[in-house]
Amino acid sequence: MIWVFGGRLLFRCRHRDIGAFHLRTSFTLSGVSQTDIIIKKSKFITISSRIYRQEDVSQFLDLYRQPKATHNCYAYKLSEFERVDDDCEVGGTAGLPILNAIKSQGFDNIIVLVIR
Repeated sequence: MIWVFGGRLLFRCRHRDIGAFHLRTSFTLSGVSQTDIIIKKSKFITISSRIYRQEDVSQFLDLYRQPKATHNCYAYKLSEFERVDDDCEVGGTAGLPILNAIKSQGFDNIIVLVIR
């Protein structure tokens, strides 16, 4: 699932060791990133961006969603708030894997849109 973020990922991260504790702040993007990939003759466009508040989600989707595409699936994580949208794909097969990739990589304040 690493391809969701593509090769142009820009992030900020800080690590600190304090005695027996290891503190790690979450990763986030420093700008908009886009990656295109073709899998089994299907073109996937992945666009990801940093978000600061709930209103950024609708602005991002209005700007990058492609109405003529077969599917516009997305997931985002904004602090403790998470949301996924499968856009008529079989439930749990698009948005949830995107969210799992976001979480497994330690990202926060990020939205990822996958267009097919």
